[in-house]
Amino acid sequence: MVTQKGTLEGAITDFADKCSWCKINTSGITTALASFETNNANEVRWVDTVAAAFEAAGGSGTVSSLSDVTLAECLAAAGVAETRRPLDVTAPSIQGDPQTSGYADDPVNTTTGNFVEPETDLSFTGGAASLVFSRMYNSLSQVVGSFGPGWASSADERLTVDGEGAVWVQASGRHVVFPRLADGWDRADGDSFWLVRDGETGSLVVSDNAGGRWCFDRAGRPAWSSRGAGTRVDYEWAGGRLVGLWHEWGRGIRLEWDPDGSRVVALVASDGRRVDYAYDGSGRLTAAVSDGGATRTYVWNEQGLICRVTDPDGVVEVENTYNRLGQVTSQRSAFGRVSHYSYLPGGVTQVA
Repeated sequence: MVTQKGTLEGAITDFADKCSWCKINTSGITTALASFETNNANEVRWVDTVAAAFEAAGGSGTVSSLSDVTLAECLAAAGVAETRRPLDVTAPSIQGDPQTSGYADDPVNTTTGNFVEPETDLSFTGGAASLVFSRMYNSLSQVVGSFGPGWASSADERLTVDGEGAVWVQASGRHVVFPRLADGWDRADGDSFWLVRDGETGSLVVSDNAGGRWCFDRAGRPAWSSRGAGTRVDYEWAGGRLVGLWHEWGRGIRLEWDPDGSRVVALVASDGRRVDYAYDGSGRLTAAVSDGGATRTYVWNEQGLICRVTDPDGVVEVENTYNRLGQVTSQRSAFGRVSHYSYLPGGVTQVA
């Protein structure tokens, strides 16, 4: 079993290293497998300990008895659990940016059947082109972000650190994992990112091999990001909420929140552009209204998943149906083309 677990983990790692378009998290399976092995080993020790107790009591070759209390004390002294521990198997998840591999149509992840919807609400050109506010919907995500369930954005970006390593939750919702290595961190799993602590400020800095740097404060909140000279963007926080993004040349985007501080209700650019957001009674995003009343709308189904996206011209960009597992089974494009998804045994997805 130990050999099989090592083979499985190696195969998963090899596969995940080849995926640049997402983060694969199968820790629930490998952790449960390790717990299963521990339970089996404990049962072997349980039998050995109980047998030894009866033998010591003179039970070899004769019928004898020991009280439950005595057996419990023997097991405790040997460090053996009395019962099998339950297994908690967390379903594997795949979350990340839609690139060119593993996605179809608008786009649907053909591995898991989840629908993703990238949106850019405000951006700048020229020297301030690095200042952008985007958000990403992922029907697989159970996270309730600053734009409601399923949405991730710069307002939800963070870096968390524990004894096992660090996890960078990007603005797209993608998870980048840095395993612990001595007093620091190893290179990110399957990614060209590195994490170090600034000895003077105590802040944490992520870098890549293309000149990108992302700095996080002691609370794990983004402090600034840069991809070279003239690209730095600073993050402004108040009360634990992102309230502004500011380019080093003076351009900026201000965030407005609802009275509860749970949802972003507007973005306001330093040049006067504005985007307002509307939510339903369940806190789900239903509309994004830009200057002049241009409105993108989102319709949710009974499963709590986005089933229709309509552009400001009234054109239905995408319309999805899902099965009971939340996988897209059909999708109608803005041009009227309907794609059907069939999830076959062996992890095979047919798109027709």
